[in-house]
This record gives sequence, C-alpha cells and structure tokens, in this order.
Amino acid sequence: MSVGSIFISGPYAFDRIVILQLAAVFGFGFLLFLLQWPQAGLALLLTGAILVKFEIGTGTESRANAAILLSPLLIGGWLLHRVFRRETHDRVHSRTTLPLYLLMITAVLALVVGQYPWFPVPRASTTAQLAQLAIFLFSGGLFLVVAYQLQDQRWLKWITYLFIVLGSIHLLVRLLPGSLASLSGTLPEAVMGGSMFWTWLVAMSFGQALMNRDLGPVARWVMAGLALTAIGIGLTQMTGWMSGWLPALLSVIVLLFLRFPIPTLAATPAILALAWLGESHFIGLATAGDNPYSYSTRVAAIKSLLPLLSANPLLGLGPANYYHYTILYPILGWYVKFNSHNNYLDLIGQTGLLGLACFLWFAWAVGVTAWKVRFRLMNGFELGYVYSVLAGLLATLVAAGLGDWVIPFIYNTGFAGFRSSVLPWIFMGGLVALEQRLARRT
Repeated sequence: MSVGSIFISGPYAFDRIVILQLAAVFGFGFLLFLLQWPQAGLALLLTGAILVKFEIGTGTESRANAAILLSPLLIGGWLLHRVFRRETHDRVHSRTTLPLYLLMITAVLALVVGQYPWFPVPRASTTAQLAQLAIFLFSGGLFLVVAYQLQDQRWLKWITYLFIVLGSIHLLVRLLPGSLASLSGTLPEAVMGGSMFWTWLVAMSFGQALMNRDLGPVARWVMAGLALTAIGIGLTQMTGWMSGWLPALLSVIVLLFLRFPIPTLAATPAILALAWLGESHFIGLATAGDNPYSYSTRVAAIKSLLPLLSANPLLGLGPANYYHYTILYPILGWYVKFNSHNNYLDLIGQTGLLGLACFLWFAWAVGVTAWKVRFRLMNGFELGYVYSVLAGLLATLVAAGLGDWVIPFIYNTGFAGFRSSVLPWIFMGGLVALEQRLARRT
C-alpha cells in the first residue's frame, strides 16, 4: 500500500498496518516457540482463553480473543513440527480421527455449496462464512493437536490441573463479597457465560476426586468441593440458565453411577421420591428466568427452519448462511433473522445431514474409546481422566441441544463462545493421546 493510499483510506489505516505487521512478527516468533516446546502452546491457549479479557476488533460484530488467535498458530506449529521433525513414533491410530476428518472436509464442501443462491435473499458475507468455517476447523484441529502432542502423561496431567486452577479463579471471584466482586470485570465474561466451562470444570474436578486414588485426602476433598461449588453457583445464581447447571449436574450423576453403580441404582427410588416431594422446586428451576420463553422460541425455530433445511438436506446451506435465509419464514409471526440455539440444527443447516452424521459418529467413537480404555487402567490420574471425559462427553451432547456451545454459531455465541467451546475438544483429544500412549506401552 502506498503512502497516498494510506491517507485516502482513513486515519486508522496506518494503525491497522502496524498492528498487522506486529501480529505477523509475533506469529512467526510464536511458531518458532511451538516448534521447540509444542505442548506449552496449549497451556498458553487455556490461560489466554480463560483469563485474558483483551480482544481485537475484526471489523465485524465478532472480536478476536486469545483462543481464536492462538488456535491457528498451534495447529500450524503442529503441522510444521510433523513436517520438519518427521516424527513417526507419535502417529495416532484411533477410531475418532476418520469421522473428525470427514466432519472438517464436509464443512469445507458446505462452504463451496453454500455459494449457490438457494433463496432470493443475500447469504452471509464471505467474512462470516470463513469465520464460521474457521470455528469448525479450529475445533477439530485442536483435538488433533492434543491427541498428538500430549501423549506424555506429565503434560496431560499438567494441562488438566492447570485448567482446574484457572477455572477456580473464576469461581473464587464470583464468590467474593461486596466491592471485591468488581474484580470479575477483569475476567472475560464469555467464559462463565459458556456452558462448556461449567460442564468440564465440574466433570474434570469431580472425576479426579472420585477416581484418582493417588491424590491425598485433602486434594480429593478440594476437587470435590470445587465441583460442588460450581453446581451450587449454578443452582443459586443461574437458575434461569439451564445450560449452566444442568449438563454439569448430569456429569456428576454419570460419574457417581460409573463409580458406584449398584448404590446409585439402589438410591434411585429415594431420589425419585424426593423429586416428587420437591416437584414445585424442580418446576421452579425449569420455569425460572426466560426458560419458558426460550423453550417456546426453540420449538418455533424448529418449525420455521424445516422448509429451509429441506432445500439441501445433504450438505446444508453453507457455514453461517441459514441465519440470513430465516427472514423468509416467520417465527411466532415475526419475519426476523434468528438462529436455532441448537448445535444439532446448526449442523444440519450449515453442513447438512452429512455433517450431523459425522459429528454423531465422532461423539460415538470418543465414547467407545473412553469405555474401552477405562478397562486398561487401575487407578490414579489416568483413570480419573477417562471417567471425566466419558461423563463430560454425555453432558456435552445434552448441552449441544440447549445451545451452540460445542461448535459456536458465528451469529450467536461466535468467537466469544469459542473461549469455552475449546474445552471439550481439548480434553477429548487428551483421551486419544492417553489411548495412544497405552497402545505403545502395550
């Protein structure tokens, strides 16, 4: 760009050029760092996603945060690491990789198909489509990065405990009294506003407390207390937000069943009786806040989206596109743009039934992997990790029906939601890394 064009473009053009140049230098330096210490990049990603509030404007409604900026660098560093180091000992042979690759390929094909004018209204901008595709590819790419690079148990353990510590900072700030509570403004709000943060913080901490016998009594009680505190906050401070407490509570129930199957089943009648006696309380939880309105609009959204989804059921309408087409079909009598608030419908709308099938296949493969790996472990951190991932996976599949928490939709949770949506992909990738290490050891 010439000097004259800089002045013509406006007063902020020069600033943008400087920022891009600094970003390029930083990115190159970070890639060199990742080539030397690839696992440390994941620790930086978690820290940046959970604690760093700073964001960069993109010229759209979505602002880039540390998670979305570091993800392509981690994925690129991992690819360069494999190309230049030519390492073969850490190859991943897992039933989870094929459906994941197919999901990412389907998202790319959907982007191509999405350029067809399916309806007589403008589709999403190219920027929005590419941003949505990036969320698909970054999610799957991080899963692969973790699966390849955390096959050393020390790093897997360190990343897990780092997340629990970082998550406990959010809980601590939430519980601070009076004026100290204002410290919450220094942390990114989108983290605690993401269902996956609560789900996986509870699953990972409670799983270690319940299954890891290598932990001392104090550490296990601290882990259990952290999980129960998170659920307590959800049931008392976020009663109108089911995505915050329901999946997390479900993960605890699953873990209790896996650890104590017979006592849990035996206690089921008593639990049902207590639920019947406290029926009004549970009804209050279900109808608190905007839950009734949210439920009615989601049902209405399904009815309005069916004509759109039928236009190309195989590959969908392309990343981010269906949002602009919804104006053609009214929801509750209003001709407005809306999104489904449901990951499964989002997948059909953007990548078709083929994309949904790949996602469900991938989730099934992760579940089967966790179920089989658990029989090869006796106790300790690894056993707690596998059980946590199994419970977290089931809770995540429930949360996916309550919102776009697993693969954020660019016109809803967007890049901000990616701060917490990376968690299931990272920890499920850690499960595959553990599977590969066990296979080599065997």
